[in-house]
Parts: sequence; C-alpha cells; structure tokens
Amino acid sequence: MAEKAQNLKEILEIASLIPLSPSVLRRAGQSFPTVIGTLDALHLASALLCVERHGLKLVFLTHDIRQALAAQALGFECRGFETARS
Repeated sequence: MAEKAQNLKEILEIASLIPLSPSVLRRAGQSFPTVIGTLDALHLASALLCVERHGLKLVFLTHDIRQALAAQALGFECRGFETARS
C-alpha cells in the first residue's frame, strides 16, 4: 500500500487536474464526431479546452475504443486502446 501511495503521489506531482468548469460542461454538451458517453465527453472537452487555452500537444490515453476514435477524429494522438482490442 505504501508503494502504491508513493506512485500516486509521484503521478499527481506531474499531472494537472482540470476543474469541471462551466466551459468544460458547455463543450461536453456540444456534438462530437462519434457517439460517446457523458464521461468520455467530459474527458474530451477538458482535453480540447486545455489544447485551445494553452497550446499544448496532448497524447490521449485510453483503453476505450470508442473514446479513442472520437479523440483521433478531433486530432489527438491516442495510445493504450490497442490492448482493448485483444
């Protein structure tokens, strides 16, 4: 447990948390290029707003094929979903 807690601490030191702001909710409520669920829309909306506001190049990590397809259609490089196919 101590090792897992240390791993989480290290991840949170380099990760950025994006608040669930009104702008994220508005973007998540708009259409996406593929059919996705609410939580996927929130993740993609957060990533899109981060790119728009900060000019970052993000790599989208997911094991969900539908989410990956939507992210790719929006121009994100995606990783991790290949393992979901097998």
